[in-house]
Amino acid sequence: MRWRKPDYKRKDFVNPFFKKNRGAKPRASFNFSWKVKLSGFGVIAFLILFFWLLFFSGIFGIKDVKVEGTSRVLPEEIKETVIAQTGERRWLFLRQDNFFVFNEKELTDTLNAKYNFRSIKISHNYFKRTLRVGVEEKKYSLIWNEGDSYYYLSDAGDIISAVSPLDIANGQLPLVSNTAEARVENGFVRIKKETLQAINNLFDKIKNNNYNISIERFLIDNDDSSIKIKPATGPQLIFNLSGDFDEQISKLVTLRDQVLKNNFNNLGYVDLRFADKVYYR
Repeated sequence: MRWRKPDYKRKDFVNPFFKKNRGAKPRASFNFSWKVKLSGFGVIAFLILFFWLLFFSGIFGIKDVKVEGTSRVLPEEIKETVIAQTGERRWLFLRQDNFFVFNEKELTDTLNAKYNFRSIKISHNYFKRTLRVGVEEKKYSLIWNEGDSYYYLSDAGDIISAVSPLDIANGQLPLVSNTAEARVENGFVRIKKETLQAINNLFDKIKNNNYNISIERFLIDNDDSSIKIKPATGPQLIFNLSGDFDEQISKLVTLRDQVLKNNFNNLGYVDLRFADKVYYR
């Protein structure tokens, strides 16, 4: 038997020093049955149909807007704000005229920035396709004047809205003019709640009793312990905010009707802040 030199180029040559090549692993087969394919297409079709029904079919579109709880703000103004928002886009391509797309927080922030409501509640009637906006308004406490600007204030000092001097109902609310440094800051007036309450209390006492005092406006400066009244006629009146208003008014009426009489309106001011004395000039 003749010995032959090994041919290392042959493909079937086996190297005795290495393990036998077991061959490449077979690739995983992704051949699904027709039932699995059909189920997959069904799920995809369902999701597409669901997405279309939810956002594009109009079934959940906002058809009407109802506004409740307003007295000082016209419901039509709030409704216009809502309708304007329904025409805007959310998430790049979806209009907000859909219940599930409409951004309620955006509407709440917009209305509070414009009207400063006490509370806002938004609800839906999917069957009638109605968006309902219920608001609770802050009550006007007084009118604050600073410079050329006039504002309606709440009893906590919140600026509810700006108001034109021509639209102020004369004598219905106290008008307070700030004669000192600016107090209006970010929708709020820097003044103690107790001071606002005292002004309203004094205003009600004079208005609801027959004292024959016509208040044009209150004047407030950096002295938070007192308040000045500018009447339509007569001298400026200075009251102690922490004192008894009934006693101070009684001293004023006595001075006017019994002591000075016809000379009262010629005075420059009457200071009622001290318990047992009245100063005037």
